[in-house]
Amino acid sequence: MPNPMPVPKEADRLARVITELVKRNPGDRSLLRHSLSLTPEEVAVGVHRIIVPLLPKDTDHDPQAERAYYAVAALIAAQPRPARDQAGTEEAPEGDTGEAVPGIADDGKPGGPARSRNNLGYSLARAIHAGGNAKSLEDRLQLLARQDAEGVYRHLPRLILQLRGDQVRIDWGVLIRDLARWERAPRQVAKEWAQDFYRTDERLTAEEKRNADQASSTTDNEEA
Repeated sequence: MPNPMPVPKEADRLARVITELVKRNPGDRSLLRHSLSLTPEEVAVGVHRIIVPLLPKDTDHDPQAERAYYAVAALIAAQPRPARDQAGTEEAPEGDTGEAVPGIADDGKPGGPARSRNNLGYSLARAIHAGGNAKSLEDRLQLLARQDAEGVYRHLPRLILQLRGDQVRIDWGVLIRDLARWERAPRQVAKEWAQDFYRTDERLTAEEKRNADQASSTTDNEEA
């Protein structure tokens, strides 16, 4: 499997800074939340005060990347309260599964060759195994895959807010990276999301079956 495109360090920095900001500053949280679904040209002036220091230097020449940063900041701010409270722990490892720990390299230290990061397809598969409707979530993924950039920004907020309402984790840095690429390579990003969706769903289904078989075997042995 080829190495995934790296996540810009500025994307991870924005995710960290905005996550902390919206916890401690209700005014800025409200300002960002009201920019949901707006382009950088449409947001309130105060939003630029928050976002501009977090942008990569080259976004002046890359409007799609710029929009991705603004959009994800708004999505972070729009999370329901339980999801915001969860955010302080959501970079913790999820057991020995080989899954990513955002911003952490294989040796457990910042920097270096980072482990694979989890995209939106992964999060959608996680949502299924957290009790979500498999057909509905698969349909939402397929709908996104057919969209141009405007369509993605129109449909994405409702989906992300649903996932975060159920406290399904999102790697915000990866989402910024993927949205910034959408206009140039929509089919590539959609393929990556779909592959991770089906790959993760298959793995989690196998894990659940294995755990159920082990539990059944334990019960049978105890009754023997």
